[in-house]
Amino acid sequence: MEKKNEIAVLEIRQEITAMDIKKFTMYSDSSHGWLQVPVRLLELLKIEQMITKYSYQSRDRKYLYLEVDLDAWTFVTAYCNIMDITAGQFTTQWNYVDSVNCFVRGLQHYQFSGK
Repeated sequence: MEKKNEIAVLEIRQEITAMDIKKFTMYSDSSHGWLQVPVRLLELLKIEQMITKYSYQSRDRKYLYLEVDLDAWTFVTAYCNIMDITAGQFTTQWNYVDSVNCFVRGLQHYQFSGK
């Protein structure tokens, strides 16, 4: 059973690596922040059902903007575990975009569809 899990982890790592994501972007306004993550990445990590309604989804539904208080760290933990890196190593991969009226607030709240 452990061998199957190791193979599954390696396959997930390979697919994540193939996505070629060099950096993640953190959007924020004066009171909150959101980490932009491709929906496919959440699906690979099998955590899309753990994301709360306080996160937002892009209009084309390809990205989620994970609120920083809980959802972003749910993702960071899962990502770091599967990629075998520390949270400190992960956060060096962030770009920051700060604005007064962040566009994220105008998006639809995320709701897991259960697919």
